[in-house]
Amino acid sequence: MEDGLLENGISTKEAMERLVRVGRESVERWNEEKKPVDYGCSVDKILCRNLFMFSLVSAAFLLVGAVTIENQLSVTLLLLATSHVIFLFAAHYMQWKLCKSSLQEKKRKAKEALDYVSSISTSLPFAYAPLGEPLTHDMLTQMALRDGKVVAVPRLLLVEGDVILLRPSQAAPCDCKLLNGEILKMGDSISGNVEVDHETGAAIPLEAVKALATSTPLAKHLSSVGSSERRFTTMDYQLHYCLHMVAERALLPAFAVMAVLACVMRFLLDGNQSLFSTRFVFAIPSLIVMPLTAPTFFFILLFLHRRGNAAVCDVLRTTRGENDKFLQCVVVEDNHSFLM
Repeated sequence: MEDGLLENGISTKEAMERLVRVGRESVERWNEEKKPVDYGCSVDKILCRNLFMFSLVSAAFLLVGAVTIENQLSVTLLLLATSHVIFLFAAHYMQWKLCKSSLQEKKRKAKEALDYVSSISTSLPFAYAPLGEPLTHDMLTQMALRDGKVVAVPRLLLVEGDVILLRPSQAAPCDCKLLNGEILKMGDSISGNVEVDHETGAAIPLEAVKALATSTPLAKHLSSVGSSERRFTTMDYQLHYCLHMVAERALLPAFAVMAVLACVMRFLLDGNQSLFSTRFVFAIPSLIVMPLTAPTFFFILLFLHRRGNAAVCDVLRTTRGENDKFLQCVVVEDNHSFLM
């Protein structure tokens, strides 16, 4: 049976069934391989653990200040604190759902692609790419035996059990095993001697050697897709710097100190009226800090955006000026040559 496999290879239908099965198993393992959620400061999260804790402390101050010593409830402060907490948890929940939905969206697209492969595998004969692709290190197809014929199979569609044809100078498209027992990892070449043309310095393509594929490239590809992260834009980094660097580490501590000092000064200079008659004194720092910090985010972001765009414009202006000078030199040289 093994001799027949090496002579004819596996069938296209069997190869596609293996490919779809391995692909679906790899997609289902994404949940097990995904990294735990990081609640710290990161570029992909606007709301992080530090801001969450600060907001909870702020809400606690508001709740303490909502009740007087005589147990008289301030409805306004209570509603404000409740709305603050509800909005806080809702925002963090929405952020968590968005982070989770990105993985689900990738799973949905991967399953749609696998369903498409499964549907076209039933429509025989399967249309392979034409043979004759130049033999390069990064060639997109691989010669293999399927249905008793030599066909050009896309590297991503190779499966474990495929009989592939390797030349000594060609890198293996996947993990495979030669008939002599030599094992090649993906990217390795056959260790046999390669004939080199001394006139051109190029390797002479020798007779192709049969090898049995022992891995499925699609599984590794899907694993890298599942663990990949979104590429961040300049706007994402600007928001991260404004919220997590400037606001949390500079503005919030400064405003908190200013609020506490203002509360103390008001208590000391208030004369006979004591603020300790109610617990509202605990809510004053929270009421001062949050409204003051909210408008600053826009101005900080606008400043960083302008500075970033100015730097980009300077680079483009310099590059454009150098290109204009180069073109002027070329035109002058051409005109001079024409006149001569």
